[in-house]
Amino acid sequence: MRDWKGFVPTGLLLGIPLLLYVPFLLGGRVLYWAVYLLQFYPWRQLAVEQIRAGSWPLWNSYLGAGTPLAANLQTGAFYPPNVLYLIMPVEHALGWGLALHVALAALAAYHLGRTLGLSRFGALITGLAYGVGGYLIAHWVFPSMVYAAAWLPLLLAQTEKLIRRARPGPQAGGRHWLVDVAILALVVALQLLAGHGQTSFYSAVIVVCFALYRLARRQAAEGRSRIHRSLLAAGSLLLGAAWGAAVAAIQLLPTAEL
Repeated sequence: MRDWKGFVPTGLLLGIPLLLYVPFLLGGRVLYWAVYLLQFYPWRQLAVEQIRAGSWPLWNSYLGAGTPLAANLQTGAFYPPNVLYLIMPVEHALGWGLALHVALAALAAYHLGRTLGLSRFGALITGLAYGVGGYLIAHWVFPSMVYAAAWLPLLLAQTEKLIRRARPGPQAGGRHWLVDVAILALVVALQLLAGHGQTSFYSAVIVVCFALYRLARRQAAEGRSRIHRSLLAAGSLLLGAAWGAAVAAIQLLPTAEL
């Protein structure tokens, strides 16, 4: 009961984004306009039909003389949260997916704030500013952008954790280090599979700049005698990124060929 205050920000960060999308969640309305009608609905409906028929969603025979489907990054054929499209009608899953990822973005930004040492209130403002801020809300018409952007705060949080944990020797807690690397790899893979290459690229630039800044600050504080810690942190981040890219290879390789 001592930590009940910690549930208040979580409740707000879940409730406010979901409240914004009540017409799509409970009101019977669907996202069926412009880009949704012309791109995302047909892509995902076709992928669902092929998966339910017992085949891989590899080819779209309805466009021109035929075109790759799964290799089209924005189809999101291998993105785990898109299982929503298999358990409810695609037109409803589009609304649910958008609402859940906006809530995820808000919670992830809150987690980042707490990781960086902000108070609960400061982290709450961070979560609201990112999750229901102008960028994500304005880009609702491109769900793949919202899906990919939702993972950015977790990338930054895991980067911060690995930089802090970089400590060679038995005091480092190797098992916990490996868990943090694995979580970073998972988040990298999920963002890559979410289906928006530009957002993943921008995220990589942001994470690299953030990591270089944090490593430089740490190096200045600890002196050159601690340079091995910076190298260990950089190696951990590269390992997590490579591991995540390997997990996402099922999407990245066909997309690169396309």
